[in-house]
Amino acid sequence: MKIRNLLKSGFLVTVLSGLAVAAAGLYHAPPVEAGQERRPPPKARRAGIISEPVRRDFTRIQEAMFPEEEEGAQQDLPRAKQLLDELMEDRYERMNDFEKASILNLYTSYYVSVEDFVMVVDTFHRLLELENLREDFQLRALRSLGQLSAMDEDWRTSIDYYNQWREISELEDALVFRGLGAAYYQLGNVDRAVSYWIDYMNLSVASGRAPSRGDYNFLRGAYYTQDRFRETLDIVETMTVLFDEGDDWKNLSPAYSLFEGDDYDMARLGVLDIAYTRGFFDDDDERLFLNLGQTLGGRGMPYSGAKVIQRGLDREVVEPTVENFAILARMYTAANMFDRALEPARRAAELDETGNSADTVGYLQYILGNNEDAVESFREAVDKGELDNPAETLLYLARALMGLREYEDALEAAQEALEAADTENIEKTADRYMGYINNRAERNRVLTRRREAVMEYFEDYPPLPDL
Repeated sequence: MKIRNLLKSGFLVTVLSGLAVAAAGLYHAPPVEAGQERRPPPKARRAGIISEPVRRDFTRIQEAMFPEEEEGAQQDLPRAKQLLDELMEDRYERMNDFEKASILNLYTSYYVSVEDFVMVVDTFHRLLELENLREDFQLRALRSLGQLSAMDEDWRTSIDYYNQWREISELEDALVFRGLGAAYYQLGNVDRAVSYWIDYMNLSVASGRAPSRGDYNFLRGAYYTQDRFRETLDIVETMTVLFDEGDDWKNLSPAYSLFEGDDYDMARLGVLDIAYTRGFFDDDDERLFLNLGQTLGGRGMPYSGAKVIQRGLDREVVEPTVENFAILARMYTAANMFDRALEPARRAAELDETGNSADTVGYLQYILGNNEDAVESFREAVDKGELDNPAETLLYLARALMGLREYEDALEAAQEALEAADTENIEKTADRYMGYINNRAERNRVLTRRREAVMEYFEDYPPLPDL
């Protein structure tokens, strides 16, 4: 059963055990003087006291179930159950309601100890059937049944028990409000869940217990499901201030992204930077490394952004994918650090089945003046195909070839760019560049002829004499 989770937390055991101990130990029948005749205690059955024989039996049961912390003392649950059964069989019908409530509470403690929660619930029901059940016993039983029903995901029954508790009790209880809030949330009534949860947190504060981070986190999630983004942000900011945990600093960034405006953008960047600087980015926070890196780049700090992404790759947090290497290459390129951009661009090209990453490598080589390497990369890009813009790749190939003065190949590449152009602007650019290539080629031919003629002219002169 799911209520075992509550047992493991220790809370349910504490509540039920405390109930049994209190019930068995609060009242004692006066001792019988020597020579006095022991008489049936009809008044005791109404007065809420425990007779001396029953008290002695309760003491033995408690010693077996809850031994004192002494050397050699051990819990003996089988013995406790045997004594309970014997007492139940011999005396239960003659007990007053207080004694019956006390033995039933001892039974609940036993059943909790052996994790028989079906019997725990059944015993509580028997307890509530007693005619003269003391109010504190009734309240504890109702609250425990509310908890047990919730752990079994019987939310409506849990709500019913908690409401019965509130009808009887003169005071409110924080844990009852907490149970009501959780139950209504599970039933999809988020408005009521939020209302009860706020009451629970306020009562906790009033009783001197500060709400936990989990308490705030529940409220944050409830607000978010209602699209109450302002309240969501307020809660996350409060959690960040109160608990100063990495998850809260990281959650602030998406909370700020719910709103538009430069102030929120700067706040989102600021909290991400704080989380990164303080080492709150974990080994599974790839999204945060990429988010911070690209955000820094978008705010005019591409080198800082590149360093963040590079660190994520070095720590093997950021996956070595085509896309991530391409992002890093773009960041270095935006920072005009073309030589630094080459390595991630090459890594992307090794992984990319299309020619786009090879095209990036070619562009970087071209910018760095490495025309021969640029031509090789552009041709690799064309051969792989599936380019986002093949005409632009072919134009840059033509430019690199022009740098090598390979005019015929450059003209061919420019012609192919013209044929692949899908916009009027690209067509005009390719056409003009073809004219430029032809002009440069003709000029080169003229200069070549002139050089050849000059060389022939100088060949007519005799060699200079030795001095």
